[in-house]
Amino acid sequence: MISRIRLSPALLLFLVQSLGAADRVEFNRDIRPIFSDTCFQCHGPDKNTRKAKLRLHLEESGKDVVVPGKVEQRKLIRRLTTTKEHERMPPLKSGRKLTRQRIDLVKRGVAEGAKWPKHWAFEPSRAVLPPVVRRFEVRPVPGDAPDQCQTSVGR
Repeated sequence: MISRIRLSPALLLFLVQSLGAADRVEFNRDIRPIFSDTCFQCHGPDKNTRKAKLRLHLEESGKDVVVPGKVEQRKLIRRLTTTKEHERMPPLKSGRKLTRQRIDLVKRGVAEGAKWPKHWAFEPSRAVLPPVVRRFEVRPVPGDAPDQCQTSVGR
């Protein structure tokens, strides 16, 4: 017996959008953790450990090494992919290494426009309003004690 599953148009649209969103590279979700693990020690927010002017946690500084949409045209991708040991990032002596998958993810992020939002903790929060209750009733439940009531909320 073959059963059919019917999806509402709204649910179908939601599923399609969810799948598309998962395919896009998001800086805070996908790229920032890579930079944090392998690059921030020398190129991060801590001025006491920073070893270069490049600050990969800030978009303004990142623009010096990334051209959004143009993967091979700037320094970041070249330094991550070079075969010359003295130019490669992260340096061998750091003990950190980027996998091919992580380098490909950074390339995809640059190819998709290199959107570089602030860390989520520094973004303003959005207030979520509770639902509007149009009708609220309190009525006794048959068979229960008079002080036990059932509530009914309508929208």
